[in-house]
This record gives sequence, C-alpha cells and structure tokens, in this order.
Amino acid sequence: MTKGVMDLINWPPEPGYAGGRGISAPLLGQVSVKKVIGTVGRRVSFDAAFERWEYHYFLESPDETTAKKLATILENSIGKDLLSIGMIEIPED
Repeated sequence: MTKGVMDLINWPPEPGYAGGRGISAPLLGQVSVKKVIGTVGRRVSFDAAFERWEYHYFLESPDETTAKKLATILENSIGKDLLSIGMIEIPED
C-alpha cells in the first residue's frame, strides 16, 4: 500500500530556528524547501525558507529506506512548499 508523505507519523516536521520570542513557525503552505542536507540513519535534514527567514528541519522517518526516499522527494521539490510536498506519494520498492 502506497503512503503519502503526509502519512508519515512525524509529518510535518517542526522547524528549528534562532529567532527569539514572538517568532512563530510559518504555515506549511508558506515555507519552501531550499536545500536538502542529507540523511543519517532514519533522520532527514533539510533547510526551508519563508520570506527572509530560514528554518532547519529534522524529520525522523520509520526506517532508513523511507528516509532516503523522502530525501529524494525533497531534492526533487526544491522551491515547493511543505503543504504540497505532503501530498506526494512515497514510492514503493
């Protein structure tokens, strides 16, 4: 059974950023993938941006294979917002 990115238990990931108090995370439709850092084990790391702010995301996936697939999806989605990426299906093996 094919699952979409939004079906991952940790999707959407919470951003990490240095902004101090009063700075809230952007909505999924506002933040766009800028760069995929890579994978380490089950974790996918990527950068995204909204207006002049940049955010770093870590996403823990169910396994290493899914992490690599998700990294590929993100690489192919540079410039797209996280909301639309959530709609993409994760390819089966």
